[in-house]
Amino acid sequence: MSDTDRSNGRQESVQPKGYAIFLPAVLLCAIVTVGATLRLVDLPNRPMHCDEAVHAIKFGALLERGEYRYDPDEYHGPTLNYLTLPVAWAFSRSKLAELTETHLRLVPAIFGTLMIALVYLLRKELGAVAMLCAGLLTAVSPAMVFYSRYYIQEMLLVCFTFGAMIALWKSAVLLIEQWQPRQSARTDFVQLPPPDHAQNSRRILPTLLWPLLLGICLGLMHATKETFVIAVFAMGVAGASTLLISWATAVSSGDSRHDLATGHSVQAATGSRRPLLMTGIASLIVLLTAAGVSMLLLSTFLKNPDGIYDSVYTYWTYVERAAGKEDASVHVHWWGYYLQILFWWREEGGPLWTELAIAAFALIGLLAGLIGRGMDARTASFVRFLGVYSLVMIAVYSLFAYKTPWCALGFLHGAILLAGVGMAVLVRVTPGYMLKGVVILVLVAAIGQLAWQAYRASFVDCEHPHNPYAYSPTTSDVPEFAEYIRTIALGHADGKAMHIQVVCPQADFWPLPWYLRDLSRIGWFDRAPDEQTAPAQVIITKPQMQPALIKYLYFDQPPGHRHLYLQLPPKEDGTEWTLRPLEPLIVFVQRDFWLEYQASDAADGREEMKP
Repeated sequence: MSDTDRSNGRQESVQPKGYAIFLPAVLLCAIVTVGATLRLVDLPNRPMHCDEAVHAIKFGALLERGEYRYDPDEYHGPTLNYLTLPVAWAFSRSKLAELTETHLRLVPAIFGTLMIALVYLLRKELGAVAMLCAGLLTAVSPAMVFYSRYYIQEMLLVCFTFGAMIALWKSAVLLIEQWQPRQSARTDFVQLPPPDHAQNSRRILPTLLWPLLLGICLGLMHATKETFVIAVFAMGVAGASTLLISWATAVSSGDSRHDLATGHSVQAATGSRRPLLMTGIASLIVLLTAAGVSMLLLSTFLKNPDGIYDSVYTYWTYVERAAGKEDASVHVHWWGYYLQILFWWREEGGPLWTELAIAAFALIGLLAGLIGRGMDARTASFVRFLGVYSLVMIAVYSLFAYKTPWCALGFLHGAILLAGVGMAVLVRVTPGYMLKGVVILVLVAAIGQLAWQAYRASFVDCEHPHNPYAYSPTTSDVPEFAEYIRTIALGHADGKAMHIQVVCPQADFWPLPWYLRDLSRIGWFDRAPDEQTAPAQVIITKPQMQPALIKYLYFDQPPGHRHLYLQLPPKEDGTEWTLRPLEPLIVFVQRDFWLEYQASDAADGREEMKP
């Protein structure tokens, strides 16, 4: 904190009072509690999305057999898998069938909550009020809450990226200070203290610790998802742009030496190799740590060295996917898709979904940072960094044809940090207590609107197609359908080892492998099996596969091995079972087995399901 000494035109350092340090920490703890509640309560309330189920099955192989191998074509990196292990061990789970949605979704929920707490590390850069506003917006943002309850990599990637952003800025500030002399000479804006060699020695440790943290975060980003390169590129452009803006500001004021951290003019350090040495050491720490962390994880702790090569080769696949080639057509959307789902989404007959308040406050914060209004020089520099970072992120992601809604979280988080600054600036520059009170009421209303949407998205309409975050959602039929198939299996002599075949075009049967995970003899097919494969007692499929299955069951099988199959009727209420909206499931069952099942105790209460 600093107060301006108007009598002599300089800023003098003022030590913050105890309450000024303690109160923001207490308030942020309360905000973290709110965010944690939204993220942790009733985690199984929504059926598993197909992507969640894929990652769950992949984690099952790691949990049960210790197997993990990086796949350059699918599934992303291993951090989600490895970070789920402690949760499974904490609940004494050693088998996939023992896991629940809660165990899996705890991981992104924890990291989504951690992101709120991490904003405390930016209290000097943002200021206490902006820090708290940014934390509150993170806590109640509908997209942030929804995907913190989603077992995919995105929340982990955004959290690691936030850590890297903080560490990058802190490292840059400390290294820039190494290039400044400590001499008793007043500059245009600040009185620099005399040399303090003891203090400089004490600064060596944090000067190296922040690059170490930066390297760890970068390595984790790489081992989480391939799109980390977009965030790294955006941070690089933002850092270079901020330095350029600071230099241009200094030139316009007649001083070509400018401090990125404080915005103050400084005297260039000369005659010392220490700054150059510290910069070199810090850069080496970042590179070695990032490479070490990512290579260890991607190579399965050196058990699969090919994983390191594959993590580079994978970009050939992702470049084609980003362009909308191969099998990505279902995810190809227009360039403004992310802006639409975040800031103005409304389907016919459905409610309006919007986080436009975040965009509006972010724009105010960015403009204030550009003109330096309502904030000190330190905050203005950081706001410019955030602004460029967010704009580059949204530009790159919008440029790619391949789009999924959770990819918007990266630049949304940058906008949230800017919005926190914008909210603080609005209160600070508004004159008079009456007008300030009106502004505060508007801010509270905006927070309330976001919180209500977060609740509606994650607890009320969490599987409804009009929810923009529920991308191709699994219907609530699926858990009930799986229980029905399980009940049928219990009526078979083999029980949960009953032979089942699931036949869906393009292997579009997810998340059924998760919901049927305790049934041990299931064959999964993307087309009708060949004639050498014996038909199962129960076959789950989609309507478009019926012609191929009829050929497989009645024409491809040799005489004496053909069985009559019955199609089971729909649900008790007469509606079809659905995998996703407008994607029905049908079940064929061998007639002989079905008659035996109907006569067994397992069919009690199911008589009305007779075909």
